[in-house]
Amino acid sequence: MHKILFYDKFIICLYMKIIRIITNTRPRDSCREVFKSMEIMTLYSQYIYTLDFIQLIINTYLIQIMKFINIKLGITIIYTIQ
Repeated sequence: MHKILFYDKFIICLYMKIIRIITNTRPRDSCREVFKSMEIMTLYSQYIYTLDFIQLIINTYLIQIMKFINIKLGITIIYTIQ
């Protein structure tokens, strides 16, 4: 667990360092405004967006599978998507 946290922190620091080099900002400056001006998602935002996208794909395939079961086998399944 500690190695994962260290790795995540390393990647985040490297990501921010690259952005600072590209934008020519100082190391102690906040990257928040730089991210907004360049329209870049933070790593945390990218992670959440990816999870949301994966959930959308899973829900889409589940609906298709349930429709297939209903059409081919004649079994009605009541389902809700959250």
